[in-house]
Amino acid sequence: MKKIRILIAVIMVVLCGLGWITQIGNMIASGKEHDEYLAMAQRYMEQGLYQKAIVEYDNAYAIKASNEIVDCKVEASRLGYEEGTVTLKEYAALLEEY
Repeated sequence: MKKIRILIAVIMVVLCGLGWITQIGNMIASGKEHDEYLAMAQRYMEQGLYQKAIVEYDNAYAIKASNEIVDCKVEASRLGYEEGTVTLKEYAALLEEY
């Protein structure tokens, strides 16, 4: 009877340890994924692909919310809007020529 109790206790400790190892592994993996989303968003920003950058910022924010990500998303939205406004003005100028 005593051996069964010890065996059950050992099994419980092992299961608990495996649970913690899995949890830590998931945290590390999600941290890497978060960093990958931010890196991709930055590349899109440098290329002027602001809508794609916003999607990547949203993906990173879903993993780990932070004010920094919100600020970057706002900046991408602002730049995209400004670019869109300039583009519309250019198209309007071209249309006036014809």
